[in-house]
Amino acid sequence: MAPHPDNSNSSGATIAMIAAVVIGVLILGVLAMVTLGFLFFFTVQDRVVYEMTTDPVMEVVEQLPVETPASGESQVVEETEGTQPELPAATEVPGESGQVDVPASGTAAESPMLPSTDSPVPATESPRTKLADLTPLERIDVRLGDAPPVRAVNVGGRSYPSAIWAQPSSDLGTCQISYPVQQAYSRLTGMAAVADAAGADVAVVPKGTFHIYADGNLLWNSGPVEGFGSSKSFDVDVSGIRLLVFVVESDAVSAASPFAWADLQLVPASVAGSP
Repeated sequence: MAPHPDNSNSSGATIAMIAAVVIGVLILGVLAMVTLGFLFFFTVQDRVVYEMTTDPVMEVVEQLPVETPASGESQVVEETEGTQPELPAATEVPGESGQVDVPASGTAAESPMLPSTDSPVPATESPRTKLADLTPLERIDVRLGDAPPVRAVNVGGRSYPSAIWAQPSSDLGTCQISYPVQQAYSRLTGMAAVADAAGADVAVVPKGTFHIYADGNLLWNSGPVEGFGSSKSFDVDVSGIRLLVFVVESDAVSAASPFAWADLQLVPASVAGSP
């Protein structure tokens, strides 16, 4: 049977309409893609141009001074009113130090007296601080009784008036004393000692090991120190140290462990040429 004429016309019109819509959508899509492509191209080009004109390295370079003195060149300082008068020319005296000592003209009375800045302080005149004069941060397991923590002790027949007592409070025990020094000193000298047998139980031989810790790190170890009146001296660098901790480990009963840190001296960090 042949299709009805009205139905054929309606179907053809519908297909044509759909085709027109699809073609229109495709055209719009192509136009949109072209437009986005142009926008992306110009955006990227503007960013590249901006980055080329705002190089951070170039900005840093532009902030640097135009002229800087070359290495090893001395800077010229303009003379102003009130400056020190120019010293007379000097001649160099041969010697190991190579210092200029004798002026070529004029007398000592004519030349201004300038303080010396490179003469080391003699070792015998170097100011020192007794560690016993500082305030300890803490004492742990130190047996003191009624006696002061800083006391006079005899070691090998010699008296030390400002020794720091370090007798453990328990048998075979350990005690420690800490001092904040706050980077103010360069050297520490002294001795780890077992005091003479004055009123101690001489039937038991005292024996112990002394340690010094600097900011938590072992700085000095005495090894075993055995017998009344025995001692070991030390001279250690404490530059830049904030906290010193003195530890004693006893290998005897507490009553026979008269340990002490004697003659502890600190050299200030500002002293030049310290021993």
